Amino acid sequence: MKNSLAIVSEGKKKTLAERRELAQERTSFEILTNPPDKYSNGDVIGFAPYFTTQFGLPHSAVKGNIWQRHNGNDILSISTDCPYGLPSGSKPRLLLAWIATWQVRHPNVTVIDLGKNVSRFLERELGVPRTGRYIKDVQLEMIRLFSATISVLTNDPETKQYSRDAALISKKFDLWRTDNDDQDALFPSYVILSEEFRQSILERPIPFDLRGLAILTPSSLAMDYYVWFARVMFSLRTSRLVPWQALHDQFGSQYDWQDRNGRFKFRSESVKQITKRVRLAYPTLRVSFPQDKDGIMHQRLSPTFLQKRSCSCAKAKGGGSLPLIAERADDRNRPTLPSPPLRENPQPPK
Repeated sequence: MKNSLAIVSEGKKKTLAERRELAQERTSFEILTNPPDKYSNGDVIGFAPYFTTQFGLPHSAVKGNIWQRHNGNDILSISTDCPYGLPSGSKPRLLLAWIATWQVRHPNVTVIDLGKNVSRFLERELGVPRTGRYIKDVQLEMIRLFSATISVLTNDPETKQYSRDAALISKKFDLWRTDNDDQDALFPSYVILSEEFRQSILERPIPFDLRGLAILTPSSLAMDYYVWFARVMFSLRTSRLVPWQALHDQFGSQYDWQDRNGRFKFRSESVKQITKRVRLAYPTLRVSFPQDKDGIMHQRLSPTFLQKRSCSCAKAKGGGSLPLIAERADDRNRPTLPSPPLRENPQPPK
């Protein structure tokens, strides 16, 4: 009997895009049928800093050394004195997820060892292809990210109080690169997070499935929505409509909301990323896009892979008890719009 999950079937050989799409379908089916709680060592459980669920980083390169986004009464600012500018795109998001995951698994360790070969580290830990140009791009984003300062300014209109929290992401880092990517440097690369940023990760980590993030990596907007859904769906008790303008203020930095075409493009791209990518990474996600309402509707009692339980991966490393861990998923939404009925007996993609 032939394997139903074979990449290449009889007949015409599949194109690269078709093979990539099928691989993503396979990963999505794996997430559904083998949820994170089946993995005793917690290897598929990742974490993101809490602020990434409130604001998105720039999607593309921005000019200047300061960048701001609004979310209700909060204003996020990212600033830097680095001459290379601010972090942007999917790469710093991937780096933040890896850093937060590593720190949660090693809560008592302050020095993050990147090894003597950064290229090998990027390939092994982040799945980055070991091509010279791509490696250079990722290392540039590492320098930008580790040099940045993140602050949140809150204005409470009821108490008329202003408050501000700020954290430099790292207080020190060394990144060594050799002329030959296969050659080890004389000294290891490392990064030391600032104590404020390290504590912000440990106090409120947002868990997610690392396998899902691998599906989304090319799209920074899809990554933002994925982590945001992971947090929102856990606390959701009733159906909730989130206006498009509020989502734009959080994640739509590259779209001009004052322009009609900008609003249309943001909504269209958001629907596309959620239905085509995010639902693959989060198979039990239940959302809809009502035609008579201007926003995203979170459906009541949407299944979630988050559950209030202790994190086995942190305990294994000597850390404390962490909330919000995966719960078994027993159904799936296919990436189509509007949301179809859930499938009781999901079958692997052929």
